[in-house]
Amino acid sequence: MYVAGMSSTTVAEVPSGPVDVIDSTTFQGLCDDIAGHLNAQMGRMLDLTIWLLDPDNEHSWAAHDVWRPQQYLAWRCGIGPSLADNLVAAAERADDLPQSIDALRRGELSFDQLMPIVRNIPAWADDQVVSLAKKLTVSQVPRLVKNTDWHWTPPTPRHRRPRRRPIARSRTRWRR
Repeated sequence: MYVAGMSSTTVAEVPSGPVDVIDSTTFQGLCDDIAGHLNAQMGRMLDLTIWLLDPDNEHSWAAHDVWRPQQYLAWRCGIGPSLADNLVAAAERADDLPQSIDALRRGELSFDQLMPIVRNIPAWADDQVVSLAKKLTVSQVPRLVKNTDWHWTPPTPRHRRPRRRPIARSRTRWRR
């Protein structure tokens, strides 16, 4: 997980050469920077996929033997079919999950953290789940999604009858 400003090293301090020039002080900053850039690049690839799914843009990618956007992504971007399927699934839910998609674009959420959200979370829970997912590891997000009842809806308030006032008893007694 990468949060802007999280790295303790600056870009100038992060080595870009062979592994032997990396020491323990720059390792953490380098991991943070790389992870953040990878997540943000996946966000850009997701934006390309969203554009690809727009019906107005179908003429740009539909060609001989390419019938599905997944095929085009796999061929053009050099990715596997499962990643292409996941990108298309996430792009189809982009309007439902704007907070999650934006977290991926900013590098705060990885694509592997995003996919369980895309597959299982209803649109109304986007804000809640993305705030939790940013704090969880990749393996914890599927457990959160699996162990939470996302189909729960708040109970409708019952209309209570107004309480009846007790009948005041008179102090006089009935005589027979």
